[in-house]
Amino acid sequence: MTILPEPTSPLNQWNLDDYTQRAATSQPAAGGVAQVAFGPVPDDQLWRLERIAVSCNSSTATSCTLYLDLIDPAHALDYTPSGNFDISDEAAPIQLPTGSTLLVVWTNAAAGAIAVARAQWVVMRRQRA
Repeated sequence: MTILPEPTSPLNQWNLDDYTQRAATSQPAAGGVAQVAFGPVPDDQLWRLERIAVSCNSSTATSCTLYLDLIDPAHALDYTPSGNFDISDEAAPIQLPTGSTLLVVWTNAAAGAIAVARAQWVVMRRQRA
């Protein structure tokens, strides 16, 4: 027999609420960088990022990094050396907690290049009493 943990109260439970897909387009790249943001995650939600497609029309090869809240190596969530076009189908969804923002950052972009990210996530909502 297997005994599974139980939540301490209904307030600790997250329930599936919705599925969301959004696209975001950057401003023209400057200094080799283009960036878009998704969020912040609303107070009563948790987002589970399942898939993200990134592209950039840069004439130079770009790389792309996903960050949680801050552009800092300690906050990196995922990376591709193929920022001009790549898709990440997350086998283990990335959790974006309440109040956080997903930053998608392209580097080595030609001046004026435009980058696009299309993200798909599951919206979990905290159960209310």
